[in-house]
Amino acid sequence: MDFVIEAGKSLIPVEVKYKRLKQEKVPASLRGFIDKYNPEKAYIINLDLSKTLKIKKTTLCFMPFHELLRQSAVL
Repeated sequence: MDFVIEAGKSLIPVEVKYKRLKQEKVPASLRGFIDKYNPEKAYIINLDLSKTLKIKKTTLCFMPFHELLRQSAVL
């Protein structure tokens, strides 16, 4: 896990992979964080995979980095 963003009382874990993911593989460190803290959301930023999974109560989003750029332009 590369980052943890604190948003009020919520923690949002973020994993960054500079590669083209072909499948939804969750790194052990991120899975451990989800198991321990049960965040509402978690992200894996990568080059092109866009997918959403549910792990217990956590919504895990695989997000291409260009989506971050698009969202930040709106802000």
